[in-house]
Amino acid sequence: MKKQVDMEATNTIISEIEKNHRCVVEKDIRSEETHEKTEKSAGEVTAVADGGIATGTSDPSTMNLPYHSMSFVNDNEVKMASGQKITIVVGDLAKQTVDVIVNTTNDKVDLNANPCGKALLKVAGQELLNECQKIGSLKPGDMASTGPAKLNCKRVYHVRSSSWDNGKGAPVDVIVNTTNDKVDLNANPCGKALLKVAGQELLNECQKIGSLKPGDMASTGPAKLNCKRVYHVRSSSWDDGKGAP
Repeated sequence: MKKQVDMEATNTIISEIEKNHRCVVEKDIRSEETHEKTEKSAGEVTAVADGGIATGTSDPSTMNLPYHSMSFVNDNEVKMASGQKITIVVGDLAKQTVDVIVNTTNDKVDLNANPCGKALLKVAGQELLNECQKIGSLKPGDMASTGPAKLNCKRVYHVRSSSWDNGKGAPVDVIVNTTNDKVDLNANPCGKALLKVAGQELLNECQKIGSLKPGDMASTGPAKLNCKRVYHVRSSSWDDGKGAP
């Protein structure tokens, strides 16, 4: 039976998804009033011609989804109140049958510059490469649209993400660390990465927390991290992919 997920349960689900699939889910926790404004503008879509560029800063086709209105379906899928489903699929991106494939790229839209582009080029062939070479330069946040060539989709969106800043990172209010019952920073890659930057001060605070039960959260200071607080969340134990009943 499907049920509406409250904030605490949703946080645990999302933490588990991030842990199991080694990804980061960006949560949108704005007010209901703000979400209503977003949903009203969701029907507006920016049309982009072949090789055209859409800037990303104020594009009305970009929409943050209110994650507190999601219903849990299974370990790989959640359902929005609007009826759409968000599903995590593990597989070869270039072999998916979809409407749109999104390729993260650099300023030159060079398909040979990263693993994602290379995988698409291998299947799509020279036609896609030729289209990308006609696009020109993209600024961070820009998107260009091309045809699919030999890919099994209708369009390919080439999006330039922000430049890598050598690990300095943008300042945030909170960093969430998924952890075990002992809040041991050395127990997983996420904790180790935080410890490497934060230093002994964060380790000392974690050692004072004690034990956490599944779903519990403890808060510490940032030490040398570029944030205000660090939330240490203990997710549920891994059940070999069986999922919750």
